Amino acid sequence: MKLLLILSLFFISTNIHAQDYLDKIAQQTCDCTTKLSDTLQTEQMYMELGVCMIRASEPYKKQLKKDHGINFDNIDKEAEKLGKLVGFRMATICPDALIKMTNRTNEKKPVEAASIELFTGRVTKIEKEYFVVFSVNDNAGKSLKFYWLTNAESNIELINKYDALFDKDVKVKYRITALFDPKVGDYRNFNVIEKIEQLSR
Repeated sequence: MKLLLILSLFFISTNIHAQDYLDKIAQQTCDCTTKLSDTLQTEQMYMELGVCMIRASEPYKKQLKKDHGINFDNIDKEAEKLGKLVGFRMATICPDALIKMTNRTNEKKPVEAASIELFTGRVTKIEKEYFVVFSVNDNAGKSLKFYWLTNAESNIELINKYDALFDKDVKVKYRITALFDPKVGDYRNFNVIEKIEQLSR
């Protein structure tokens, strides 16, 4: 029993350590991207972003090779794998920076980022894995997911009471934004919440 407990604690501490160094890489990359010039062309900006990631990751190359199989001796071929790993973690640390960069570089796939949409329905699910995501169904049976990524207005104290919106009628003001999804290796549209209000029944 003691052995199982010790092993469990070892694996937990190892996972926390892995989480720590990836968070540090992501944070340093986020900090680096804020210094990039707004006048950079799309291709040049991606190159600069890649440099930011590699510089932030280099002190942890042994851990990255051990935990994720990323070999810095062959970084030209491993860069895409590193980008997906760090990019996914950046999405939890600096979503605003990623949204800003996406809006700048999404020239070939224009999205109605400035267009504000409205949707009314009942909250049927609240997910909390990386971001808070509200699933909302309307009276016609249509269901949409709404992502709480940035500061959102609300008629309730949203930060402390968003769980209370489950099974409540809401009106969501949102914008459609294309973000890079490492799971599919491409950009896809997300409904980003601008304002969410609880409606009285």
